[in-house]
Amino acid sequence: MSLQPSPKQDFFLFPVTDLGSSIAKSVLLAMEQVGIGVAYWDFDNDMIYWSKGLAELYGLLLGWFHRTYQDYLGRVHPDDRFELKSLIERVKTTLEGEQIEYRVMVEDQERWLRSYFSPGIKDGRLTHIIELVFDISDLKSAQTALVSAETRRQKLLGSISDVLIETTFSGEVVFATDSITPLWGYLPDELRGASLLSIVEFEDSFPLDSSARMESDFLPVSVTANVLHKHYAWTTTQCNIQVDAARQTLFFMFKPSRQTGLALEASPQIRGAIASVTNALVYRYPLPSIYASVFETLASLLQADCIHLYQYHSDQQLWRNIYDYRQTPDLPCALGFEFPDQDNCISHVLKLPHPKRIECWEYSGIDPEPDFMAQFSGVWLVLPILVNAKIWGAILVICFDEGKQWTEPEFNQAIVFGDYISLAIATQHP
Repeated sequence: MSLQPSPKQDFFLFPVTDLGSSIAKSVLLAMEQVGIGVAYWDFDNDMIYWSKGLAELYGLLLGWFHRTYQDYLGRVHPDDRFELKSLIERVKTTLEGEQIEYRVMVEDQERWLRSYFSPGIKDGRLTHIIELVFDISDLKSAQTALVSAETRRQKLLGSISDVLIETTFSGEVVFATDSITPLWGYLPDELRGASLLSIVEFEDSFPLDSSARMESDFLPVSVTANVLHKHYAWTTTQCNIQVDAARQTLFFMFKPSRQTGLALEASPQIRGAIASVTNALVYRYPLPSIYASVFETLASLLQADCIHLYQYHSDQQLWRNIYDYRQTPDLPCALGFEFPDQDNCISHVLKLPHPKRIECWEYSGIDPEPDFMAQFSGVWLVLPILVNAKIWGAILVICFDEGKQWTEPEFNQAIVFGDYISLAIATQHP
């Protein structure tokens, strides 16, 4: 089908060369019906002829307008004009078809269009270009909404210390922030696809069974939630819930203050709850399994690199490493390492009857194995293990980053985990 203008026709009617061709007329009519605009660029006469559909896309309807190249560019958004002009010149030079997205102003509103330029060549010479134009404003609006939603999501992730969980309307976990690991004990990946209700109970019975599309970007709901920590107890916290209409998901923001405060206080009630859980676990799992579970959580909580468990043999006055937890396999291993109980080595801090933070351990050759202990230079946290009011051993938490400073809440939480291990050992070693 060949398209070209005819001065005898209505100014906005885009005719075909063969007016007797019903196929050509049908194709052009179909384009008009679905909102596709057509332009014929006549380089011999330096004119551009528009179809009615294209005039409507530009907001011209049946009004008069000039048909020159400059008038065409004048109707394009100023920020897109140079790029469109460059593309047209490139098509004229390369004689290859191209497409572009740009904006025009219609009644002081932006309208997004996508144009396909197809050059016409005769005897090796460019004679015309046929341009097909589509309105993509709705598509751009949807894309903008998704980008805005993702921007809000990333802003949430970067600005809050809460546990943030994104779910479907039925409660299936789509995403969880890394803060869930030190606060709740779970890894984000292990919750993906699981039901939020498997670890959270909402006291106010917030429904997670909505199948209807939600249009509001914010759902002003704040509820009390009971959260099951992966390793030891239920805790209570406040949860704020937002709706993302573009993503059709829910955001649950759990406040860490009340959630962690109960455990951080290490109150008799919480210690009693931990003891109950420990007594139940000890009869089903051997101690190494409990060590692995607790040390994994403790390392995540404190962002530690290594955790050593040392047992003190009073009859030999000897300390021995009986369990070694490392965040990555390439870190140095201390399993089986032994050293005597003496004042000028690390036993001096391990045998203290109370927890202690050590900002920097100065080994300086005084340890029995100075080269070995140099591998663990950094910030230390020592948690004594007492059985029947006597030193049984100690947990040594190591962070290689000497600039690390554990906060008071982190220190208190670590003490609770130390008590947890002490209770487990005391149960199996009466």
